[in-house]
Amino acid sequence: SLEVLTLGRGHFGDAFFHALIDCPFLSNLDISESLLGNGIQEIPVCHDRLHHLSMTKCRVSRLSI
Repeated sequence: SLEVLTLGRGHFGDAFFHALIDCPFLSNLDISESLLGNGIQEIPVCHDRLHHLSMTKCRVSRLSI
């Protein structure tokens, strides 16, 4: 039952964001200094219980929540 996830300095592709659906108790996601996505694609963040999303110093083309 993961509620808070903090990530830094990495590359997180589309598969990572699709896997968030399998974490039903996740309410906080903080990502910093990371490359998000696999190119020019839009990254969907679909999660009903996610109340706090923070992205600091990240490279991302497009994000949909």
